[in-house]
Amino acid sequence: MSRKSKNRFKGSKVFITSALIASALFCPFFQSEGQAQEPDSRKPKAVKRKNVKTFDTLSRQPINGDTILAIVNDTDNMIAWRKFAENLLKKDKNSPEGNAVIGMVYYCAEGDLPRARHHLEKATKEALKRARRGDSRMGSLYLGSQLELLHILGEMDDYAEKIKQVDNFTKYAGDFLEVEKAWPLMKLGREDEARKVIDKAAKSGNFEIRCAALNTLGALECDLGHYQSAYNTYDSLISEVIAHHVDPEPTFWRNLGEEALCLGRYDEAEKCFIDAAHATFSDIIYSNPYSDLAGLYIEEARFTDAASTLKKTLEWSRSLRPFLYQQHMAEDTQLTAVLMLELGYIPEAVKKQKSLIGRPDRQGGSSIAKDQAESGNLLTWYAILHAQRENMREELSWSQSWTRKLKIRMNLAFINYTMWRTAGRIRALLAENERIVPSFRPFNPKGIQVSENYRHFMVDILGPGTCAAALDELNKRAIENYPVEEPYIILHKAEIAYAMGNKKAAYKNFLKAKETLPKAAALVKAQAEVRSAQLAKKYGGDNGTGLLNSYAAVLKSTPMVFRHTETSIPVKITSSAPAISKKFENMIDDSPRFDCKSSGEPAFDLRLSMTNNKLTASLSNAGTVISTSQVNLSEDTDQTLANLVKEVHNQTFSTKISLNSLGLDSLDGSNLSGSTARDQFDEMLDTKTAATSPVYSSSKQRFESRRAALPVIPSAAKNLNCSAPSPRLKMINMLGKRKDCRFIEAVEPLFTYT
Repeated sequence: MSRKSKNRFKGSKVFITSALIASALFCPFFQSEGQAQEPDSRKPKAVKRKNVKTFDTLSRQPINGDTILAIVNDTDNMIAWRKFAENLLKKDKNSPEGNAVIGMVYYCAEGDLPRARHHLEKATKEALKRARRGDSRMGSLYLGSQLELLHILGEMDDYAEKIKQVDNFTKYAGDFLEVEKAWPLMKLGREDEARKVIDKAAKSGNFEIRCAALNTLGALECDLGHYQSAYNTYDSLISEVIAHHVDPEPTFWRNLGEEALCLGRYDEAEKCFIDAAHATFSDIIYSNPYSDLAGLYIEEARFTDAASTLKKTLEWSRSLRPFLYQQHMAEDTQLTAVLMLELGYIPEAVKKQKSLIGRPDRQGGSSIAKDQAESGNLLTWYAILHAQRENMREELSWSQSWTRKLKIRMNLAFINYTMWRTAGRIRALLAENERIVPSFRPFNPKGIQVSENYRHFMVDILGPGTCAAALDELNKRAIENYPVEEPYIILHKAEIAYAMGNKKAAYKNFLKAKETLPKAAALVKAQAEVRSAQLAKKYGGDNGTGLLNSYAAVLKSTPMVFRHTETSIPVKITSSAPAISKKFENMIDDSPRFDCKSSGEPAFDLRLSMTNNKLTASLSNAGTVISTSQVNLSEDTDQTLANLVKEVHNQTFSTKISLNSLGLDSLDGSNLSGSTARDQFDEMLDTKTAATSPVYSSSKQRFESRRAALPVIPSAAKNLNCSAPSPRLKMINMLGKRKDCRFIEAVEPLFTYT
């Protein structure tokens, strides 16, 4: 999947504050008739962390645009700011200062975007009125409030209103924020207009405006399917940033990694995501590079790496501001559910994914649409329900009481109904938003956003006929990235042929997909491996040995594939305890995961033995042990056998990962049958306490090697003794339209933070 992140344009406090103050000072709109506005010579001061303010301190502080921007970083004093705003609103409910401050508190401290929007809209409206009546402080307050309102509108996916407000802002403050229109124009599908805005902004002499423009240009090129062009854009952006001796934002590295992924460069994508994670951390950023890294590791079946990376994902997200943490909650939960599912923790995955159904993330900070995220959530939910259904069908084989079996069958009926409803909602979303055809392309920015491993469920949801028509339509289109996508499309063709009953054609396509899919696509490659092995005996001349070897390889790395594809493995049961072997064989044969074979047919060896008051079942292939399950003997033989059969399923179809490497206890690196390992693993991935903002070092050898190969861009403002490019000088040139030294000397104190 391809999900580009937007860099927050408010990253440079110096630049934005400079723009606001210069706009308020020199824009004629904010001067009353016959009255010149007095320049504010107060030197802005950065709000220091742990600088606790009292109500008396705040009551003496003038509230202007600089104050509004400073509240974003004043996380230690949100309670004091709230009390201050409430006091102002008690005296005057229309107070622009009170509404602006309470709006910022709702925004920054609580992430309550609707209330923040309401109060900031009220603040801008009232500030505008008072500015027109001659209040000299209201111009700056208007601009500061309006700027924050723009971010809120974007984060609420109200793109049309954001464009309108940017135009309104431009009338009074100049066009330095016009680049903010490009992202919502792209999200609304108005690509030509977005490109015009980007082209204009890219020619700007201001470094930050150009960075924002190039970042949006990369997302636009990707949205149009021009992955190589998007990759080149992000690569140029990072090179330009490094040439200015600035550490690239995590967003830039992350977006470059996404493009590398679209081009099939998995190793490079991993490096880019790692670079993003090691870039300078900011708690006001849309990107979470660890989530991309964890998702990549899951696709590659590197589950131990994925588990440890997912822990860092959650720490990163919980270190963000509340209004940005909301942008990641559903994505992080879904990622956790997917990992738990692939590790065999099906009930835990159900619990996780169920919590976010009907609550997709806002997508103001990414290049995809809300319906793509929602359909991705639902398709993941469908896959998890499917696994739960298979797990319950397995449980029927070892359940002893008729009441338990009745309950399971009732639950199965409810799951089938839930899957039917979920499929209906997915069909509606895909059809209404014209997502069916692009959803069969991996990494496509216009398709459903879901793990590649679950995309094959679209054949069940849409029906093989609809899917075949979609692939026919796809084949008519000229696809720039087709060589990278072709193996995945071949796999879809195989699944469609399999569902239609054309097993011979399905076998050929499964075999071709298995041979051509990249090694990094381990989960879908395992799917093709299992399907092709199933059909090899009839259509490939296999005597059964190849099937066993293929199944054994998949059981070792990605055993959940057998549940996803509803596949059973052939077993031949041998026993040193003949008194109970028949009951054991009957239970195993009742399971949809095992198919008991008679002697002479190729099958896995499932050996039952009884030693030292323990009952053990060992599954092996040609002498190589695949899984070992063991339970304590009890007086109730039937219950003992039931416990053993349950354990056989847990150990055979759950991924073996080394929990020791994650700092957890385990038995020989395998999954525990009891609740201890599950509780520890769930706790690791669901840490409630937010970590302190992680400190990540500024970039390493990759950063230095790229910088050494680039020419150094000379400073554009050496006379002002500031790093290139100078936001102060650029703002003076753009808004003041004057370059004389006297003007610079007068304005210089307003553009410096201490």
